[in-house]
Amino acid sequence: YFVFDRNGRAIDGQMTDVRLGPAAAGVPSAVVFTGGASVDPGDYTVKIAVADGERVGSVEFPVHAALLDLGRLQLTELVAGGPLPPVNLLRPSVGARVSFGRVHGYLEAYGPDATTLGVKFEVAAEDRGPAILNTDVQGVLAGEERVIFSQTLLVQTLPPGSYRLRAIVSQGSTLVTTLGRAFEIAPPAGTLVAKNGETAVPAAAPGAPLYLPVEPRELQ
Repeated sequence: YFVFDRNGRAIDGQMTDVRLGPAAAGVPSAVVFTGGASVDPGDYTVKIAVADGERVGSVEFPVHAALLDLGRLQLTELVAGGPLPPVNLLRPSVGARVSFGRVHGYLEAYGPDATTLGVKFEVAAEDRGPAILNTDVQGVLAGEERVIFSQTLLVQTLPPGSYRLRAIVSQGSTLVTTLGRAFEIAPPAGTLVAKNGETAVPAAAPGAPLYLPVEPRELQ
C-alpha cells in the first residue's frame, strides 16, 4: 500500500510478501492485512495493490486526516473495531464488525490539557439511546502532550445487530465532547437457521447467554 498527498507524491507505504490466512482457524472469515501511516492533517489517497500468483488487483480511495480542535486540546476521531485476540491496546482495531466477543475503542488526545481528561466508553443500541454497557478508560501517556485512551468492552452477551460505541470526554465535572462510532455484532457462525422473506433469523447458540433489554421504569 502507498499513501499519496494531493500532489500525487508518495509519502508513506509498505511492500511485503506474506501468506495470509483466515482471522481464526476453522471460522469463515476474511483474509486480513493491516497497515498504517502517520500523516499531517490534510487530504490523501490510499492505494492498495495485491498480487496472488498471476492475479493482480488494486483499489484506491480518498482519506481526509484531521483532528478535532478544542483550543488547548485536540482529539482524534473515535475508532471502533472487532479485534482478533490477543488485543494490542496501543494500536487501534480497524473494522466495525465484531466477531470475537469484544469491541475495541481507541482515541488519542493532544495538547497541554490532554493529561487532565477523563474518558468513559459506552455501548448503546442507538445513537442517543441509553448505555447498555460502560467502562472508565485509563489514559496512557505516549508523549509530552499525547495521551492514548484505549479499552475493550465484552459484548458477547448482546444479540447480533448494530450498536453504537460512545466516548464521553470530560475535564473534571465538565463535559468536553461526546464522540461516537457505529459497529456491528456478527451472529455466531452457523446460527442462521431460517429466512422470513429477505431477513435471516439468527438462532441462539447452545449455551449462549441471553440478553433482554429492560427499561428502568419496568423494574419499579
